[in-house]
Amino acid sequence: EKLIERDLPITTKAVLIEGLHATAWLEGEDQLSLQQLLPLPRFGPAAPKMVLRRVEVNLVDGVASHRPIAAELDEVMITNSTEDAGAVNQVIALKGSADFADEIRVRVDDFRGNLDVRCSLKGAHLNRDLIERMPPQWRAKLSDARGLQCVCDATLAMRRQADGNINYQVRTKIHDGRFEHPVLPKPISE
Repeated sequence: EKLIERDLPITTKAVLIEGLHATAWLEGEDQLSLQQLLPLPRFGPAAPKMVLRRVEVNLVDGVASHRPIAAELDEVMITNSTEDAGAVNQVIALKGSADFADEIRVRVDDFRGNLDVRCSLKGAHLNRDLIERMPPQWRAKLSDARGLQCVCDATLAMRRQADGNINYQVRTKIHDGRFEHPVLPKPISE
């Protein structure tokens, strides 16, 4: 009877999903196909916590001859907290690796319209092959970087305030690298 009246007799504390496989592609200039799934359907109040384990994501560019860019995420944790006024604040944290990085960590905090994103890559391998496997929209923007080959660690911090103001910071430590470009008299290395 409670189900017919849409009154769920259970309270969800957490949702656990294991073994998720997803294929994604870029639509338009900058929208990832997986974004069409958001926001997730609501069957009641937002679950306080959602944990995804063993997540595999393949980013494809639509060219059959190109290998996808693959990421294996050990864990993705989404934590929701509801304010008295009904607004839902969200924290998303993930950790894993990809075929271009030994370690990836990302944390996204969305509180009261302020968005804070922190990302770190360790052992990232940036090269022509990676750029060629990216969606064409990204590949075009990175055409001048095709001569880059490096192994690096990088961190990115970005904050978008509710008023739309954006601040960001990028730091990299290059362990080994080389860059060549037609406008340079000779390649730059170490």
